[in-house]
Amino acid sequence: MKLNTKTALAVSHFDVGGEKIKKGLKGYIYGERGVWRPGDDIFLTFVLQNKSSNEKSELKIPENYPVTLKLIDPQGRVVKTKTSTDSIGGFYAFKFKTAEKAQTGNWLVKAFVGGSTFSKS
Repeated sequence: MKLNTKTALAVSHFDVGGEKIKKGLKGYIYGERGVWRPGDDIFLTFVLQNKSSNEKSELKIPENYPVTLKLIDPQGRVVKTKTSTDSIGGFYAFKFKTAEKAQTGNWLVKAFVGGSTFSKS
């Protein structure tokens, strides 16, 4: 695809800043799919990256540091909480199961690690 200066969009019109790294931590919550039905098994992975631009000033999180995931229903109630220290290269696996008659809607997952919080709906 060819772009010239007349057809290219200026990036000043868009938010291209990205996210600020808090305490040298980056985290991402990944689900094997985007939609689940009530009663389904939910397999989630939390990926933790502990790097900073100034390694000397930041605390380094140990390899098997505990990560807590909370599964929150559409009403904002915490349905399940699990903590794991089993990490393979910063990847933490979690398995949840919702009730057969669980409410449908947008649920939320929050991960807590080293004083930082990461979330995904």
